[in-house]
Amino acid sequence: MARHGKNAPSRRAKEDRAPSRRAHSSSSISPAMAVLSAVCVIALVAVLMVLSTSDRMSKPQNINGDFLGPESWETLAAYSARADESLGRITLETSNSERDEPSRPAPRFWALVTFGEPLDYKRAAASVEGVADLRVASIILGSAVTRDLPEPGPAAGRQQLIDNEVRLVAASAGMAAGDPRLLINGLIVYGDADTLKQVRHRADIAAVEALPEGAVRGRFGVRPYLGSDFSETDPVYVPGTSQSE
Repeated sequence: MARHGKNAPSRRAKEDRAPSRRAHSSSSISPAMAVLSAVCVIALVAVLMVLSTSDRMSKPQNINGDFLGPESWETLAAYSARADESLGRITLETSNSERDEPSRPAPRFWALVTFGEPLDYKRAAASVEGVADLRVASIILGSAVTRDLPEPGPAAGRQQLIDNEVRLVAASAGMAAGDPRLLINGLIVYGDADTLKQVRHRADIAAVEALPEGAVRGRFGVRPYLGSDFSETDPVYVPGTSQSE
C-alpha cells in the first residue's frame, strides 16, 4: 500500500507535464511559415493602399465629361447647327482613320437623334426605318433614357420593339400607353459617319449629334431636348426600365 501511495504522485506529475509538452509542440511555427505569413500580410497591405488611391475603388464611376444634347440656353435651331458641326468632326475623324489605317473598318460613333417634336412609336420607328447598319440602342421618353433595346429580327421589327418598350414603361409607371409623357423625344443610336449623316436628313429629325469614336456607352451624359412646354412635375422614370447614361 505504501509503495502504491508513493508512485501515485509521480504518475500524476507526468500526466500534468504531458499536456504542457503537447501544447508547446502544437503552437510552434517553423521559421519558413513565419516568413511566408509576414510576406502575405505585407503584400495585402500594399494592395489595399494602392486600391485606396484608385478612382475606381474610392470614387463612384462618373461620366467622362462627354454630353449629348442641347445646353439649357440653346434653342433647337442653335443646337441643330452645333450638332451638324459634330457630324463634320466625325467625318474628318473617319477620313483620318481611312488614311492612317486603310484596312480598318470605318469607325462608329454614339449619337443622339433629336426629333423636331415628340413622336409616337410608329413615327419614331419610321424616322430610321431602312437605314442600314444603324443600331437604335435606346429611346427617350420625356427626360428618361430607356434601357437598351434588342435589335430587330424575324420575331419583331423596329416598330414593334419600340412599341413594346413604351408599353413596358407605361405599365411599370402605372400610366396609360397613350399618355403624352410617353411620346418619344429622340433616340440613342450607334453608326458610322455616313449612316449618321443619312439619318440627319430623314423626316421628323431636327438634329443628330455625335460623340468622338472613343466615347463609351454608359459613360456619357444625355440632355434631351424637351421643348418649352415640358414640365418636370411628374417626369417619366421607372426603376428597372430607365437608365442614366
